[in-house]
Amino acid sequence: MAPTSSSIVPIQQFSDSLLRAIAAEAEADADRVALLVREMGYDPSPSKPVIMDRELLLFFGAALRLYSWEKAGIATHRDRGLPPASDLFTNAARALVEEGKKPNGSELGILVMKMFVEDFAWNGRLDLGAPVALDSLDEDTAVDALAELLWNRRTAKGECQE
Repeated sequence: MAPTSSSIVPIQQFSDSLLRAIAAEAEADADRVALLVREMGYDPSPSKPVIMDRELLLFFGAALRLYSWEKAGIATHRDRGLPPASDLFTNAARALVEEGKKPNGSELGILVMKMFVEDFAWNGRLDLGAPVALDSLDEDTAVDALAELLWNRRTAKGECQE
């Protein structure tokens, strides 16, 4: 399903930090795809490039990002109803072999990017070198954590008279 002109958000509406984060994630995706190509036994070079379909490259990038999340113990995509990355690869290979149907890398890529934007710390990769998933926090837990933080700071500064 291709995005319609009404669903495309102009790039000027994105913050600089989000654009940097998207670029960092895209670079990591490209590195993972390049490693996969090498692991498949190809040795690309300027004189001997490996040529792949756009949708296949986008699929590999998105599926490998999901795999990297799984290796880091992050199950955001599973919580949203997507299968494990290994199932995505298996199903894509089966559809290609049995039906001649290529994977829809654009659709998967958009889903994965949406999850990244909504569920991850944008600067996790830039600042820590790893994806950082955000979790929801209910109001009571947030208030308890804030109270504990403030109490500990007050105690550490010696402002507390007990």
